[in-house]
Amino acid sequence: MDGVHDRQYSSGDFTRYLEGIVGSGVFPIPSNSLQVYAGEGMQIFVKPGMGFINGHKIINDADIPIPIDAADVTLNRIDRVIFRLDMVNRLMEIVIKKGANASSPKAPDLVRTQDMVEYSLATITINKQTSAITESMIRDTRLDSSVCGMVQGLIQQVGTDTLYKQWNDAYDQAIKDDQADFDEWFNNVKHTLTTSTLIRSHKHKIVTERPTKSTNIGIAQYVKELDILEVYVSGLRLDDSEYSIDSAGKVVTFTRELDANATVEFVVYKTVDGSGAETVVGQVEELEERVNNAENKIRQNYTIPISAWKLDEFLNLYTADISDSEITAQSMVSINFKVMSISYAQAAGVLGVTDSTDGAVKLYAESVPKYALVCDYMIVKGVTA
Repeated sequence: MDGVHDRQYSSGDFTRYLEGIVGSGVFPIPSNSLQVYAGEGMQIFVKPGMGFINGHKIINDADIPIPIDAADVTLNRIDRVIFRLDMVNRLMEIVIKKGANASSPKAPDLVRTQDMVEYSLATITINKQTSAITESMIRDTRLDSSVCGMVQGLIQQVGTDTLYKQWNDAYDQAIKDDQADFDEWFNNVKHTLTTSTLIRSHKHKIVTERPTKSTNIGIAQYVKELDILEVYVSGLRLDDSEYSIDSAGKVVTFTRELDANATVEFVVYKTVDGSGAETVVGQVEELEERVNNAENKIRQNYTIPISAWKLDEFLNLYTADISDSEITAQSMVSINFKVMSISYAQAAGVLGVTDSTDGAVKLYAESVPKYALVCDYMIVKGVTA
């Protein structure tokens, strides 16, 4: 009345209203929303998508290129790719949060204050002397609700951090189990060999007088085509991608220049013939067969017919129940669609697998696929606390 409004609302009133009905995180549709992937060299990209933090929305409508700082010569680090809400500067942005160099690095912590809130899209492990980012270095953290999670309507986001932790714990346990099998095999081998040694080693150590990219191996017994060579710089073993060997097997050239006074050690392993060699080969083949059999037991095929998809009116998504007698709420399921079905899955916007509240394992899709999907899936048993 007379130009004076009886009610006034600020932007904060609207964001507080939205906070109560929309949970923070990454929008789940499409399934690759804000996904991080490797580019060329020391560069990554973040796919288009949307994120939501405390009533504020970020929209990325094109692949964003982000450069990664060069790796350290002797130490490793873990960077985070985050999107954050900056209340002081009144912006939302997608940036790299660089980790600290260390022999056993950890990802940097996220800020969660009144003025700034950060959510993690992925972590990138950058080992010493890395010259290019690969997909194996990137760990997607969008489903880990302890650092990110998916946006949910009407209720706060579903806690996926437990399933995420179960998958990682199961993966780490599988590595330990494989190592235990190898150790058991090797200990048996040592007792059954009739010769005193199986492998003989030769070592040579130098200290560089000036910055250099190449040096002589200095081990006359080394035969490039037959022997194993390990290269250490300042006590840390280099990966094969961090150096090359000339055709004569005499000179090593490093991908990065070494500083003056750097300690370089070469270790050559030569096999020694013995009457127990046949026993070793037999046990290696037996162990390989055991590993292959174990993998085949946990990987299965599954066909998802069109009739299996049902509309979930609350989520406004189609679901397909793929529960199996071997799948429980404490299992994480990894799905790989067959080559002929990839296009069908992409066209229908099929999302990842999740354990619903009733214990059933389901796939979610934006629409019903035009053809039945054939996939194989791996069951990894997890253990809850």
